[in-house]
Amino acid sequence: DGVVTYYLPAGRWTNFFTGEVKMGPGWVRETHGVMSLPLMVRPNSLIAVGSREDRPDYTYSEGVTLQVYELEDGVPTVAVIPSITRDGDATVEVLREGHTITAKWHGKSKRWQLLLVGIRSIASIEGGTVDRNAKGVLITPIVDTDCVRITLDAKSETVVPEMSAGS
Repeated sequence: DGVVTYYLPAGRWTNFFTGEVKMGPGWVRETHGVMSLPLMVRPNSLIAVGSREDRPDYTYSEGVTLQVYELEDGVPTVAVIPSITRDGDATVEVLREGHTITAKWHGKSKRWQLLLVGIRSIASIEGGTVDRNAKGVLITPIVDTDCVRITLDAKSETVVPEMSAGS
């Protein structure tokens, strides 16, 4: 019947596919179809999502979108994006300091994006452009830019109520 029950440990968890945030600890009961599952992401995660779906062997850093989940203040988060030959690996470091997020790209390819999941708006940006989508704010760096600085709007983050037992 597609009913799934799973346990979320303490803290905030974001559904990778929908961007919905749930609070743990507690059991969650949901209905999922053949093409869905409860894939939850913890805060301070940086997940690289490739730009191609038609083949597994391509330069992963070309057109990669880095999905950023609830950065902790002062804690750097790093993702390594491998290349097929390993000589073209790229590294991205994202750091939040107060209301400022800085993303630095290290590597050959510079065609990348940053998706701030759960962020509704930003106050300003240096080195890129902004688009909004259902999951958050999408930052596209200016061509050949290896550093983007984002100032968050004070009211940009979502607030999630505590999860009730059996929700």
